[in-house]
Amino acid sequence: MLLDYSLELSHDLLTVNCLSMTNMCSLVLPHMVQKRRGVIVNISSCLAEYGSTHSTIYAATKSYNLMLSNCLRRGYQNTGMSIKQTKVDIGVFTHKRLI
Repeated sequence: MLLDYSLELSHDLLTVNCLSMTNMCSLVLPHMVQKRRGVIVNISSCLAEYGSTHSTIYAATKSYNLMLSNCLRRGYQNTGMSIKQTKVDIGVFTHKRLI
């Protein structure tokens, strides 16, 4: 549940799952565009599509991953680059609990 997340944990999940992915894509895309080739593989979770009342923030960050990958794939189609998305269908242990 949302109230189970401290502000620190919420911030950490957003930083690790959203900002780092966005920043890495921003760093490599200019080089890939220039070379007209490259592959980005983003890893998400089945929670990206289904959500979870027990893993609210985590599921939301994985939805962000899925949407960013979809937008990048459409935005850079026909450029020689490939944007891949994979969803892991297992639970992830974070801070001593399954989310």
